Amino acid sequence: MSTKLTPMMKQYMDVKKQHPDKFVLFRMGDFYELFFEDAEKASRILGIALTSRDKGDDAVPMAGVPHHSVESYLQKLMDEGCKAVICDQVEEASEAKGLVKREVTRIVTPGTYFSEKGESVHENVFLASVHINGAQGGMSIADLSTGEFFIDEGSPEEILEELIKTDVHECLVPEGGGDQYREILRQMGDERITEAADWSYQYTTAHEVLLEHFNVSSLRGFGIEEEEEAACIRAAGALMQYLRETQKNRLEHFIKITPLTRSNFLHIDYTSQASLELVQGGMSGARKNSLLGVLDFTRTPMGSRKLRQWILRPVTDCREIYLRQEGVREFKEDTVLREEVKEILRGIYDLERLAAKISSRRCSARDLVHLKHSLKNVRVLRQALVEIRSERLLSVHENIEQDGTVIDTVEERIVEEPPLQITEGGMIRDGVNDKLDDLRSISRDGKKWIREYQRKERDRSGIDKLKIGYNKVFGYYIQVSNMHKDSVPHDYIRKQTLTNSERFITPELKEYEQKVVTAEERIKKLEYTIFQEILDIAEKHIGGILHIAGYISELDVLYTLGAVAYMYGYHAPVVDESTAIEIRDGCHPVLLRNMPEGAFVPNDLFVDAEEDEFLIITGPNMSGKSTYIRQAAILVIMAQMGSFIPARKARIGVVDRIFTRIGASDEISRGQSTFMVEMTEVANILNNATSRSLIVLDEVGRGTSTFDGVSIAWAVAEYIMEDIQARTLFATHYHELTELVMTAARAKNLNVSVKEWNGKVVFLHKIVEGSADKSYGIHVAGIAGIPDKVIQRAGEILENLELGSIDEHQLPRLAERKEGESKPVQMSIFDLKNENVLKRLRETDINSISPIEALNILNELRGEVE
Repeated sequence: MSTKLTPMMKQYMDVKKQHPDKFVLFRMGDFYELFFEDAEKASRILGIALTSRDKGDDAVPMAGVPHHSVESYLQKLMDEGCKAVICDQVEEASEAKGLVKREVTRIVTPGTYFSEKGESVHENVFLASVHINGAQGGMSIADLSTGEFFIDEGSPEEILEELIKTDVHECLVPEGGGDQYREILRQMGDERITEAADWSYQYTTAHEVLLEHFNVSSLRGFGIEEEEEAACIRAAGALMQYLRETQKNRLEHFIKITPLTRSNFLHIDYTSQASLELVQGGMSGARKNSLLGVLDFTRTPMGSRKLRQWILRPVTDCREIYLRQEGVREFKEDTVLREEVKEILRGIYDLERLAAKISSRRCSARDLVHLKHSLKNVRVLRQALVEIRSERLLSVHENIEQDGTVIDTVEERIVEEPPLQITEGGMIRDGVNDKLDDLRSISRDGKKWIREYQRKERDRSGIDKLKIGYNKVFGYYIQVSNMHKDSVPHDYIRKQTLTNSERFITPELKEYEQKVVTAEERIKKLEYTIFQEILDIAEKHIGGILHIAGYISELDVLYTLGAVAYMYGYHAPVVDESTAIEIRDGCHPVLLRNMPEGAFVPNDLFVDAEEDEFLIITGPNMSGKSTYIRQAAILVIMAQMGSFIPARKARIGVVDRIFTRIGASDEISRGQSTFMVEMTEVANILNNATSRSLIVLDEVGRGTSTFDGVSIAWAVAEYIMEDIQARTLFATHYHELTELVMTAARAKNLNVSVKEWNGKVVFLHKIVEGSADKSYGIHVAGIAGIPDKVIQRAGEILENLELGSIDEHQLPRLAERKEGESKPVQMSIFDLKNENVLKRLRETDINSISPIEALNILNELRGEVE
């Protein structure tokens, strides 16, 4: 490539030098163009044609996308973890003195881009910022598309857990942060990490940025303590600075900052969230097979996002839960209210994202019409709630009142069906602006004049087929076919020769063209100016719009939970401060929906810190143990989010944290085996659970050898009972663990009922008291097609292994405590001092005596040896 660059390419290179790590989309007419390496990469990612600018040594790789569809291409870039710079023309080419001026108007990153299509409208797009200071960490999370802004403080481990659980799209860390950010970098992945300027994390800078944005003298009004060591303020200030730099606007829709108070929510870590399939179901991660998919009958995107938040962050305040339940109950019981609200909500667009688009000045006239209709429907909704009774719905009724300024402004100034583009005119009503009306009159009269002029020229020339046309290159022209060109009047000026015709102009036509075209251009500019004035008015009401949006989204969730309770016969649980979890005829909500009617078997549950605190659940594979324990956790989550649940009756003592250890997987990329992952998750539970937690464990210890595994499982169970004293559901195939009830007062055995009939096993999926007598694993292996010879031999080996699990005192050997010096596990018969021992061993038929008699003989022999 030649080193000589055109002025325009120099302009491009200046932008690229400032943003070397981003795609630069450079506006040129109706296209955004990419050059050099950007063009080559973009052509592969976006599937667009790669061409070149100039030829030979001066050839520059080039690719472009139409400006009107740029958003869809940006979505593809964001999906690949890329970043992009939008460089727009900020003056008209006709007004430019030389090179058209261009500026960076927006920087698009995975954490600042949101789509208005597909499933993404139902999810938040979170950008996070983290600051670690030794053992203390601070975090801020924001959603540019909704204006939500949160802060949190905790240990680095807690901050990391929150980042992963929240599924942030992009995370800011201080530039050159060092080893303290290593785990965050490893867990989040390079594609989601952005290094922000270290100065933006300085306390004074960050604090000032927040005060300036929210226009306050102190952050204490938001419940934030202003201390220089406050890592959360540093993180929040850096995040706000990053948004300012990337969005190039005032971010007026960020109206508050909310601390995440951990004690207010039931904490569900990422592992538990995934294993319980709360928002994504199965290996495919499909939304429809999750709890969210089952419950989501919301009518608005903001309601769907709120429901997701309620599922992932249930509350621990019994009063708040009760208020939500009352709202759900009213919707469940009042069919007229439910159907009326359903229809009204259908006409309310995404107020949160409309507010964000107004704030960012990326709003179309259609968006404002949608806003107008939404706010009109809010008025109708308020009227529909006049006779409601529950306190939470009364609060919604009181807080969605509005002054009508936005509705009236849009109604009076914008046409009902405006064009999509705000630069093409046709969106402002007649009568709004006198100057605009005059220009439109000129434009309309001009078109009439053209028709009259065409008729006159046909009469004057005698050419019936003469016509007047228009294009952007030549303007208006008179077109005459070649067969009539000899009849063309002498004052016609030839402009263009075509294959079958000639195009001409006249001084009169050119003069009037200038008048009409100028009017149309002035109309477009004036309409754009008026539209910006309307946006200014709407922007002043963003706070009120977001206030209403918050209450509408909550109403939508309460309506949804009421509709689900009505459709599927859910009942309200009693949620209190007790330590009991009592459920009668409880069902798994997802399986209940996906199985044929009547196929799912309901089950009872009672677990209480005062009585049956530790439930040991045994039973065959495929019998329903995992479903039962997952079901318990999910019903607690539903109860504490304020939902009714699929159970005939329930009482839920508030849970502060839910921990699960279910399933087996490895993380090869992190160098962790299945067993290491399992033990890491168990360690997390043992180190963080409290007496008010609910622990759900499935097959602890199965990732290693039998003796190691059962030993670990027994020790874990004892630790939970003795040191944590948390309500626990412990499903296992280790039948030795059922003997825990012999040593632990608050442990209880449950099993999944099984019937054997004509040599076949029937799983009843019913939980009953007592321990299972068999695992039926060999039976299941037979069903799976394992050869008969293997099945028969496995039965013999199992019988041998099952001997000797009880000691001479009729207590489980696993329960024995070893004090002082340990003894050899096996007798060393080769060091025997008494020759009679070997003789007695040979003479004893071990197969003809009971296990206890065999133990007695061995103890006698041990005495002889000693």
